Amino acid sequence: MSSIRFGVAFAVLLACTVASASPVTIEFENLLENDVLTNQYSSLGVIVGGSPVIYTAGSLLNEIDFPPHSGTNVLVDQNGPITFTFASPLLSVGGYFTYTTLLTLQAFTPAHILLQTATSSSSANFGGPGTNEFIGFTSLGNIGSLLITGDPAGSSFTLDDLTFTTPEPGSFL
Repeated sequence: MSSIRFGVAFAVLLACTVASASPVTIEFENLLENDVLTNQYSSLGVIVGGSPVIYTAGSLLNEIDFPPHSGTNVLVDQNGPITFTFASPLLSVGGYFTYTTLLTLQAFTPAHILLQTATSSSSANFGGPGTNEFIGFTSLGNIGSLLITGDPAGSSFTLDDLTFTTPEPGSFL
């Protein structure tokens, strides 16, 4: 009898667990320098606002002060804050940042209710140790958008390897 209760309890626990899919990482390597990021990743359920642009190491990007985390391309906040809106709520989202001013990241629900806020570990991390700081969030599957703010005028940070995880379909019971 106790093994039946254990089996039922285990099945209920398993049914209530949110299974996560493999993380998706956007490295920006498939884009060209000076491309403005908008809907290039809509097939992944990601729309970008704020008109950020792609910089490439060895050209517009000063890779000594702002080294990419991977590859040669990074996203730059050329015109101010950047918004990522996700077609499906996420379990987690984050990326690698190099910056010249304090960064603030805000995660919102799909209804645009603030879930969490995070700030960079220092006021600047470019040109030396501490570049490519990972900043991100983990939630319970309810992140609908991400707002990243550095200098309101822009040109204050680079982002590489944006990584996010969505729940497995049917995992919320």
